[in-house]
Amino acid sequence: MRISFLIFSLLMTLLWGTAQATDAKLQDILHRYKVTQSSALHPEGLQTLILKGTYQDDGKKIQITTIRKAPNKLRDEYEEDGIKTIIAFNGETGWQRREKGDSLSIRDYEAGDYDWLMENANFQTYLLRAFAGEPGITLRLLEDVEEGGRVMHVIVAASDSGMTIKYFLNRVSLYLERLDVLNPDGTLLKGTVYSDYRKIGGIPLAHRKETTKATGESQIHIWDTIEVNPTVYSFLFEKPKF
Repeated sequence: MRISFLIFSLLMTLLWGTAQATDAKLQDILHRYKVTQSSALHPEGLQTLILKGTYQDDGKKIQITTIRKAPNKLRDEYEEDGIKTIIAFNGETGWQRREKGDSLSIRDYEAGDYDWLMENANFQTYLLRAFAGEPGITLRLLEDVEEGGRVMHVIVAASDSGMTIKYFLNRVSLYLERLDVLNPDGTLLKGTVYSDYRKIGGIPLAHRKETTKATGESQIHIWDTIEVNPTVYSFLFEKPKF
């Protein structure tokens, strides 16, 4: 009986030690990743962004301006086929404004129709939100993988809202190179590859983002200019009356 108890105690100690080591490694990775999100010029990190460039989808290429404000405000402005469109999320609700000549329409997105908008509006990754102590997010560190000759740390984030995301961080630079959104059964819903990192105000930002759905459809953002922490007023994200 004492031998069985001894073996059980040793096994539990080993498992506890492994868990502690994994947790310590995860915390170290998160800390180093967080460091990349600020600079001497912007010690508080990213609070607002204005991105201007092109968006490619289904063979079409349009000019787009994206405005972001922490923690979860987003505004996209673009023109396609003569229609000027604004899509925005104010942190609680989403809306769309479309204008062509004398024709104007403004509408709210109904619940369930703008999940994608809420997802894109989150200014910070689940990694940073969990590291800051936000409840309802569980992180799990997987084994490193090699992609394109580069070694990646792989972290799975699961939220109480049902969202599961797999992050791939470059082991050397700690830049986010890939992000996979998973279905509830663990299969891939869509994957996003981030590249062409350049430092703006001392903070590395990807200037190219390509998202590919499980169906094979792809969308590409290429940012020509990115402004870090410009003054952005909250009323820009509120639905206009006209």
